[in-house]
Amino acid sequence: MPGPLQVSALTAGDTLLSHFWDLASLEEDKREHAAKALVEELVKSQKELEDEQSSEGSDEEEEEERDQAGGGKGSSVDTALRRCSPLMIYAFKRLCRGLGSSRQGARQGFALAITCLLGATECIGPAEAVTAIEGVLEPVGKGSELRDALLGRIFGYAAVARSGRPLPADLAASMADGLVAAAQKKSFLREAAGTVLLELCQRCDDATLASLLAGPLSPWLTAPPEDATPEALLLALRLWPRLPPAAAAACPLLPAGCKAKLPAALFADPAAAAGSKAVAAAAAAFFSRDHLAALLPVLRATTQAHPRLHTVWPTLLALLIPGFSADKEQRGAGGVRDARPSGPALEAFWSTVVDGDLVQSSHERKYLAFTLFLLLLPHLGPEHIPLVFTPAFLRCLALNLKKHDSHLHAGAKKCMERIAAYSERAAPEVRIAVALALQRHGGGSLDKYAKAAQKSSNGGAAAVSADGSAGDAGASAAAKQAEGLQAYVQQLQDAFLKAGQAAAEAAASEGGEGGASAGAAQQLQWAIEQLCGVLKQAAAPAEAKQAVLQFLAVHALFSVDAAAAKKSKDASVKAAARCVDIPLPQRQLCAARLISLADSLDKQQQQQHAPARKQQGQKQEAAQQQQAAQQPQQEYIAGVATYVGRLRQSGAAELATAAEGEAAAAEAAEAAASSLEGALSRLQARLVAGSAVAREQQRLRALAHLLRLLLLHSLADPASADASLAADLAAVYSVAIEGETAPQQAQQGVTGGSGGSEESEDDEMVEAGGAAEGDEGAPSPPHWHDTLMDVLLSLLARNAAPLPSAPLRDAVEHVFRAFADDLTATGMQDMLRVLAKPLESGAGDEEGDVYASSEEEEEEEEGGAVSEEEEEEEEEEGDGSGSDGEDEEEEEAAAAKPAAGKQGGDAGSDEDGDEGGSGSDEDGMSDEAMFRMDAKLASYFATLKEGKGRGAARAARDELINFKMRVAGLLEAFCKRVPGSPQLPAAVAPLLSGLAGASRPGGHQALAERLSGLISNRVCASKAEAAGAGLAGDVLEQPLRRTLYLASRSTDKRLAGAAGAAYVFLQRAAAASPDAACRAKGADSARAALADFFTKKKSRLQRPLLEGLLRRVPALLPASLPEALKQAAAGRNEYLRHGAFELLGAALKSHPAEAGAALAASSPAAAAAVQAAAAGQFSKAARQMDALKVACQVVEALGKAGTAGAAGGKAKGGPSWAEVGSAVAAAADSAAGNPKLSAALQRLEGLLEQLPAGAAAAAAADAAAKTPGGGKPKLKAASTPSGKAEGGNQQKLAAAPAGKSAAKTPAGKAAGKAEGGRAPGSGEKRSGGKLAGVKAGSAKKLKV
Repeated sequence: MPGPLQVSALTAGDTLLSHFWDLASLEEDKREHAAKALVEELVKSQKELEDEQSSEGSDEEEEEERDQAGGGKGSSVDTALRRCSPLMIYAFKRLCRGLGSSRQGARQGFALAITCLLGATECIGPAEAVTAIEGVLEPVGKGSELRDALLGRIFGYAAVARSGRPLPADLAASMADGLVAAAQKKSFLREAAGTVLLELCQRCDDATLASLLAGPLSPWLTAPPEDATPEALLLALRLWPRLPPAAAAACPLLPAGCKAKLPAALFADPAAAAGSKAVAAAAAAFFSRDHLAALLPVLRATTQAHPRLHTVWPTLLALLIPGFSADKEQRGAGGVRDARPSGPALEAFWSTVVDGDLVQSSHERKYLAFTLFLLLLPHLGPEHIPLVFTPAFLRCLALNLKKHDSHLHAGAKKCMERIAAYSERAAPEVRIAVALALQRHGGGSLDKYAKAAQKSSNGGAAAVSADGSAGDAGASAAAKQAEGLQAYVQQLQDAFLKAGQAAAEAAASEGGEGGASAGAAQQLQWAIEQLCGVLKQAAAPAEAKQAVLQFLAVHALFSVDAAAAKKSKDASVKAAARCVDIPLPQRQLCAARLISLADSLDKQQQQQHAPARKQQGQKQEAAQQQQAAQQPQQEYIAGVATYVGRLRQSGAAELATAAEGEAAAAEAAEAAASSLEGALSRLQARLVAGSAVAREQQRLRALAHLLRLLLLHSLADPASADASLAADLAAVYSVAIEGETAPQQAQQGVTGGSGGSEESEDDEMVEAGGAAEGDEGAPSPPHWHDTLMDVLLSLLARNAAPLPSAPLRDAVEHVFRAFADDLTATGMQDMLRVLAKPLESGAGDEEGDVYASSEEEEEEEEGGAVSEEEEEEEEEEGDGSGSDGEDEEEEEAAAAKPAAGKQGGDAGSDEDGDEGGSGSDEDGMSDEAMFRMDAKLASYFATLKEGKGRGAARAARDELINFKMRVAGLLEAFCKRVPGSPQLPAAVAPLLSGLAGASRPGGHQALAERLSGLISNRVCASKAEAAGAGLAGDVLEQPLRRTLYLASRSTDKRLAGAAGAAYVFLQRAAAASPDAACRAKGADSARAALADFFTKKKSRLQRPLLEGLLRRVPALLPASLPEALKQAAAGRNEYLRHGAFELLGAALKSHPAEAGAALAASSPAAAAAVQAAAAGQFSKAARQMDALKVACQVVEALGKAGTAGAAGGKAKGGPSWAEVGSAVAAAADSAAGNPKLSAALQRLEGLLEQLPAGAAAAAAADAAAKTPGGGKPKLKAASTPSGKAEGGNQQKLAAAPAGKSAAKTPAGKAAGKAEGGRAPGSGEKRSGGKLAGVKAGSAKKLKV
């Protein structure tokens, strides 16, 4: 063809080129306008060419010329465009090249132009267009060049597919091969290739589609889920209605065995397929848990499109929610939709995919979970809220909402804002469901959103002024809210009845062998949970609460005869006629929620009344008691119990909680219920009558509440019914409240601890009742509080499952607190034995392993404080004292371990219960009382092992731990209620035994922490002085020895700390005892503690413990300070001597007067300690300075006490104070080079001179100087203000030890100073006979 027929960029014209530039614009309208203009111009050019071609020869000549051109690079492209005009050829080639351009919107614009051009002209067919695209965009090279070529081809294939031109089978197969190849080369192109491949398949006929399924698409659709891609799942779902049965069966991505024929317009027109049963069946099969679990790898891989949503998800949601429109949801143009998902399918999808995988994985997958939540939210009804607002999802949402620096914070905030907006537009029942879900599972971060949702559900009722007043609008809104809640409650009850009927029909259809279907059971559970959540709302009216509680009570306990119920005159019984029978598991769920809900409503009511009671301030007590009596207590539990009683008496209800074959259990439950109702009626009659004593009202309410809960437990769980509990509680009520005297009632004292009175009382009762019973040795009945404790402990030991145990435990604690003032020693021992019970059988014999190490090397360790050289010196100087100390330790350990057996060992094992001993807790108990206590404990532990928790040993151990925790709560309540009880000191040793068992390897750390806190923070923080006022004799001897042993030998820090706190508590109690023997035992124990600390190498006592002991118990100072003074003067090593001085300093600082008196009584030991401080037997100067400071304090305390012991003579057991003064002076002179040490010694010297002993020594020196024959010069004190100090110098001179030179004595030094010379050993300069550089108070003028 001649050259002028060819067109290039230089000859195309500016108008045509401008269209190409506009095709790459980012503005969609501009691209569309440019594409239309370009197509019009090219069509015009092509039409002109066709008009000019008039002869066939020209066409033949052109074809011959193209054939002669041969197979060049562009020959295939030129051949495909041989019928096009030169301008068309240039433009189409440029359009194909533009598909591979990454400039702005070039790919979109150029592909749009190709689509329009193919639809407007016939000169280029789909096959020629594909040939031209593949010829221009050859996938060569690598990197960005290869990426642009492949992406351009995908856009080109899409343009051809969207042109509307028919596609031959071979061309469709060729395009499919190209798309599959592009997806395999670059994974990020897989989604785009899959989308175009889907459009290609949708435009093919069935025959062509079958060929594609057998050819290029076969590897995608037949791959297992582990190797499949999200694009393969997209193809399988969208082509599912057109797939042949064989192809659908061979595809692992589709559910197996699903033969439903789906409508062809399932995904094209979702609204039209919304009511199709085939679609519902296919969705149920696809969204089964097993199939979704198999598809998890495929769904997990969709996050490769993050942050954009993969195209497969709208298809999945369209199958899950018939009528789902993805485009409108993503653009946010839609509000609440009428389309609703299926409950089971939604639950399976959310629990398996979202909760089970996405929210537990990476940030990208959590963001995908947030996106899916936003898409599903507008389609949720009230029954779907609990399925989507799950704890796992809300926990993830709250966590990312709380962390502002989290990558998902913006997504979480968007979700909460969408929830708030959705709650404003949704129906009232949906708003209530959302508020309940957020309150139940959201946590603190979602509280404000839950309140906002609740406020929107209130309809403005929350707009109340601060003073509590509300206007007409608020009242009307509140009324509207109440009506909405009641309407929602009615809907939930209807849904419950419908689901219960469906469950009954399902059970009947299965021949009675199976239960309700999964859907009916799920619907029942949802209705129960929603009812409970609605009633917890503050705006719920009391009538609705009572009605729902009665509704749950009927379905939880009874099977109602509708005909008999309708004949009843009681409206509440008549309302039970519409109730249906439900399976036993659902009855148990109703019973559990009934008890929990009623208990929570009672507590909520009490919290509402609590602020009103606090605001009353200092009003009169009578008015408070009257208001407390008028306020309803336990209203809802009482209402449920009363309603249950009316149903039982009506004859229209029959107990239906017993399983098949347990008729005996049902009869026992009925008998127990009758007994409990009888006891409850007596309590209720007295409570209604009223009483002026608030304590009695509290006890009555506590007992009545416990009886009502026992009534509900007995009916709901017939296996746990026990008629004896009601009889025991009735007996307690008769004696404790009504004041009746039980037959042969033992009148035990409340304080306990003494056994003689109990034995005498037993003898008296035997004599009184011998004729009646015919047995002179009949055992006496227990105290009424012991009976109460038996009931309470047996209830705490019970495993209440499947019923909630927390309300029953709270009721037990309330009863215990109400009667805590009357607790006997037997009841206390019951609790202590439970707490000291070993967790493992046979563990009580190995108790010592917890307290001290079994290795012999630890005997010689001193905690790093004593060096090897010091130990060698101690061995040389001690002359066997170490062996004596070890013998003393062995004796103490031998004495302490039997004490452990008496205090904790008996509590630790039942076998030791019959052994005799001198333990304070068991001295006063008769054999009958001991056997009765062992029998009670055996029954408690049998309840744990043989009750509902029987089975593995691990389960029994867990039950025992829980039992110990609950009993520890009782003892803690007792400490709060009766902090000055004399029984608390006796409880220390058994508690420490329980703590030791829980702290041993293999114990239970949570229990150990609880017991440690109970000992340290409750028992030891109680009023020890008040508790000690009731102690007598040697009650505390064994506990003191036991606690001291544990504090000194335990290797467990927690146990040692608790034992130390308990030891201080016991010493406080002993010091407050009126019995001198008890106080003496405390003093002996304190001396033993100090001796253990200072002399025993295995001792682990800490000095802060001893300091705290002397600070808290000043009465121990006379017994403790002598040992401390002795150790300060002659301790076995430097570390202990320094510790003794620190202990003395702490005692002097906390109680100076008492410590001074104790020091005055031990003047020789004090003198020895002061002399040792001045001697400086310390390797570190800081330690000597500390010792000197304490020595100064000792001397000051002695001076204030007014005596220093033997004034000048040699005292027995220590040096005289004159010798001490000489030693201090000598030390001061030798320390002249150390200013700080010298100043401390000079201060000590001055304090010694001020003692009464100093004046006496001066007078003795003057008398010796006046005796005739004295050849030495006489020193006379000048009549100056420093005469007192001079007298002190004369004292030093007179007391100078023999053998010392005059120059080395203080007097000799002074004489040397007076002569203007330098005293030997002195570093001071003298001038003119005057003292230079000496501080005021120490300079002296000497006159010869």
